[in-house]
Amino acid sequence: MRKRRTSLAASLLSLTLSASALAQEPAASSPVESVYPTSRTEYINNDPANGWNLDWQWRFSADAVYLRRNNRSNDIPVIDGPETFRFADFDFDAQYGTRLSLGIMEDDYEFEVSFLSLKDWGDSRNGVLTHGLNFDGSAAFGAAVPLAQTAVDPGLDPNFLTSGTYFSPLNSAVNAASETDALDFLQPGAAFQTQYKADFQDIEANYKQRSQPGRWLRWGLGFRNVKVREDGFAAMSGTFGSVDADGVGAPSTAGLPSAALTGAGLTFGTGVNDGFIAGDTLLFSSQTQTENRLNGMQAIAEFQFLESDYFDLGGFGKAGVYYNSATGSISEQYVGSGSNSSIYTRSLSDEKSAVSFLGHAGVTGRLHVRRNIRIVAGYEGVYLAGLALAPDQVQTSTTPVTGAASLDLRTDGTMFIHGGRLGLEILFP
Repeated sequence: MRKRRTSLAASLLSLTLSASALAQEPAASSPVESVYPTSRTEYINNDPANGWNLDWQWRFSADAVYLRRNNRSNDIPVIDGPETFRFADFDFDAQYGTRLSLGIMEDDYEFEVSFLSLKDWGDSRNGVLTHGLNFDGSAAFGAAVPLAQTAVDPGLDPNFLTSGTYFSPLNSAVNAASETDALDFLQPGAAFQTQYKADFQDIEANYKQRSQPGRWLRWGLGFRNVKVREDGFAAMSGTFGSVDADGVGAPSTAGLPSAALTGAGLTFGTGVNDGFIAGDTLLFSSQTQTENRLNGMQAIAEFQFLESDYFDLGGFGKAGVYYNSATGSISEQYVGSGSNSSIYTRSLSDEKSAVSFLGHAGVTGRLHVRRNIRIVAGYEGVYLAGLALAPDQVQTSTTPVTGAASLDLRTDGTMFIHGGRLGLEILFP
């Protein structure tokens, strides 16, 4: 009888403990799970039941960029003839730069500022001309007597300066009425030097939706400031010659007088104001500089193609129309040294307001080294339209025979920049 009572008491106690256990709430997670979450969503979302609830965070990133650009300049040749060359033939090598970015993120949006700078981005060439360089143009050379043609170039195939090349004031000067009985030129062996370089600076301030798991498309707006500075330089140096063109007597002047040079739009600077004398060493140079300052708003779209606990892959597109405050200048110098030293110059400048377009797109991959450290790699391209490119300006300042030259700044140039980047991204706290 006592054994039956003991068995009944044990059964009642077991039933009571089971009911008590069923009445308790289940544990949210184990201590191990709270320290090491099993998925990216668990450690980003504090409370999934109430939607995305992300903490405030700062993000800093530093990228090394390696970018190339095309050369779409629509310029005139530096010289004409068998050894012609122009700035459009130049190639821009890839240039290293640095992009720094700082952002602050709240639960649904983020604000970021980024800065990119590339310096001395360009190409240069130099060499020696095997043919003579005639200032009169092909028509005047063809009308000259054979003896004069041979003096300019023994091979009878010289290079030319014309109204449609660089250094057009020399062509205008030798085609003045008092100079038509002579051929003026640089003898074979003249040296040339050219350089085309650019600086690029890009500043962005963007407000956009924050990256979150499952958010495959994000939108935003931003302000962008872009500066593009360009510098085109060309120089020629050689021994100056002047010969009789028609074979009737001697040319009226043994060179280029000051009146012909100033009549072509040049200004006497320093030295002896007697022009250029045959046998002098001539050095003439042209430097064209432009600066584009773009300011405007851009629309932003960012995409998430793939995401995991350790890696994510996405893309972005940005586009905007910008106000471009463009300036440009051309500075030329003509120096004769020998029996006397004479320096003549010409300076032209202009500024213009233009509407420019910028489009920017790329892909970006992030490797999650730790919860708050990522290695970032990507490829991107930037297209700009409505720019004042340095080589494009010289053709708007070519010198007519009257010498009345001015600069009408061209702002129809385009530029395409593309390349890769590799950097480090840090989130804190």
